[in-house]
Amino acid sequence: MFKPLILVLALAVLSSCQSAGDGPSAGSSQISLTDAAAGMIAADLAGGLADQLGPASATAIEMEPDGSSFSVALEEALRQRGFVLVTEKTSGGSLTPRRLTYSIGEIDGQVLVRLSTSSMVLARAYTRTAAAAAPASPLSVLLIN
Repeated sequence: MFKPLILVLALAVLSSCQSAGDGPSAGSSQISLTDAAAGMIAADLAGGLADQLGPASATAIEMEPDGSSFSVALEEALRQRGFVLVTEKTSGGSLTPRRLTYSIGEIDGQVLVRLSTSSMVLARAYTRTAAAAAPASPLSVLLIN
């Protein structure tokens, strides 16, 4: 009974963190993940992002990589889905990039991950397993006007 309540409260706190302008300002990875867990979580959330944003080939994503295993895995998962990644060295061509930020935290032994753009927030809790990670909650989608 208390775990769902704690999860909802954690999601509410994380989703209320906003900055002025074009969405949140940077990615943050406060916990360390194995490469396998980071890859699994990144692939899962990249799929959810693709479902919400539409055709990946028509969407440029701008994010600030921090060198963490999750940041590297997220970039790879987005590329595999067909998203155009905008970095300091590349541009989105004629596409206007959507700024993507993320945060990772731990609560009650579960990993809570959030992806944010100026128009939506995706969040999901994961349980670490011996091999990688497994979803522990449904994908939460918050659409922002």
